[in-house]
Amino acid sequence: MQLRDVSFRYGRRRDFVTEHLSLALDDRPTVIIGPNGAGKSTILRLMGGLLKPTAGRVVRRGRIGFGPQFPPALPNFTLEQQVRYAGWLSGMSRRDAAAGVADALRLTDLERLASRPAGQTSGGERARLGIACALVTRPDLLLLDEPASSLDPLARTSVTKVLTELVSRGTGLLITSHTATDVQSPFERLLVVDQGEIRFDDSLDVFFRSEHEDELVTSFAEALRDR
Repeated sequence: MQLRDVSFRYGRRRDFVTEHLSLALDDRPTVIIGPNGAGKSTILRLMGGLLKPTAGRVVRRGRIGFGPQFPPALPNFTLEQQVRYAGWLSGMSRRDAAAGVADALRLTDLERLASRPAGQTSGGERARLGIACALVTRPDLLLLDEPASSLDPLARTSVTKVLTELVSRGTGLLITSHTATDVQSPFERLLVVDQGEIRFDDSLDVFFRSEHEDELVTSFAEALRDR
């Protein structure tokens, strides 16, 4: 997955969210952090194909799964039905979508809740449902927009457990986050983004243990280190 000299702006707005951005993902599980409005979600959506670049190219290889920050609960759908429907919407045949449901629910520890109405899920269950909907296509790379947003500590732990399992299976992983709990294992690479620009790109060890000339990167490292 690569962004090559990508620029993007919404509609006819004068200001670009990101401009001349180049980024290549590797095999390392990666987390993107940055201030609110920094362009994290926009970059993720460009990678996932939900947004089209104003200029530049996005090079994709393999199957990609995308999970939004606030996964919806479809009315009158059970968890199993919603995951199957997500597969069908992504272009899978009904047969293939049905075949992928069991594995997606098992990976997200939702098997026992398969027949529960989607609207009767807790915050952590809803977050894992969103991941399951992205996993039904058996993606090579999973893109998740703040999967632990607004969750309590126990629910965040359940999501982290799922992400760790996916990494152990060889699924590529890129998420955006603003919580300290995501700036740790299973993630190995960290990007700090501000105003659509990458201000830091290296390992978590370098992020926390090195001195940085960039004041924003220093501020984030100190704030997250102290939590």
